[in-house]
Amino acid sequence: MFVCTVPAKILSFGGTVTTPWMKEVRLPCSSVGEPAPTIKWTKDSEDSAIPVTADSQRQILSNGTLVLRSVKAEDSGYYTCTATNTLGFDTIIVNLMVQVPPDQPRLTVSTTSTSSITLAWIPGDNGGSSIRGFVLQYSVDNTEEWRDVFISSSERSFRLDNLRCGTWYKVKLAAKNSVGSGRISEIIEAKTHGRGESRVQ
Repeated sequence: MFVCTVPAKILSFGGTVTTPWMKEVRLPCSSVGEPAPTIKWTKDSEDSAIPVTADSQRQILSNGTLVLRSVKAEDSGYYTCTATNTLGFDTIIVNLMVQVPPDQPRLTVSTTSTSSITLAWIPGDNGGSSIRGFVLQYSVDNTEEWRDVFISSSERSFRLDNLRCGTWYKVKLAAKNSVGSGRISEIIEAKTHGRGESRVQ
């Protein structure tokens, strides 16, 4: 009896997959061949490839698809699917890019006057998604009533105007991208020039 044998061949395509964090991602690796190929997934780590094993976050389906649940930044990287049978093997490579909220900016005070505080900042990592803007929050000395100021993504400085003279202010800044708001900068304090009014309780 004639037995048909076919080398292993992957039908799915490699390429780049971009996803927001905390989502479920499916990386297909559909294959054909006779005998039926075995599927193996690996993830590149520096100069080696680490086999992907099933756990609560990762699963390899019977059709070869790799399922990654609640993906995080550290899940980003190059994944290789290899289909192997007795006649040969085939591989595809998928570059997974997980987008996360931006890292915290580095906020500093540039100048102060009797009625203004000028701030400058250096953005942190954008998390794999373009920064869409910044949210600057400030409050008067000893109060927790924060006011929000929305600032364009292209700006790297901002002047808070119409402030009370001789008054301490607390300021913090966060960046936003398509995933959401990032980590807030360290809170910095600055005082306007002049003699202040009675201290706010």
